[in-house]
Amino acid sequence: MTLTADNRVVVYMGEDSPDGFVYKFVSADAWLETDGKANAKL
Repeated sequence: MTLTADNRVVVYMGEDSPDGFVYKFVSADAWLETDGKANAKL
């Protein structure tokens, strides 16, 4: 998990199977350190 330059959350996940996939999630909104309620909706 990491943040983009504009503070959107990016998460990569993958499957371990031989034909597995890699998934990428990028939040629509920015993560705000001081706003837990808004972050819960990312």
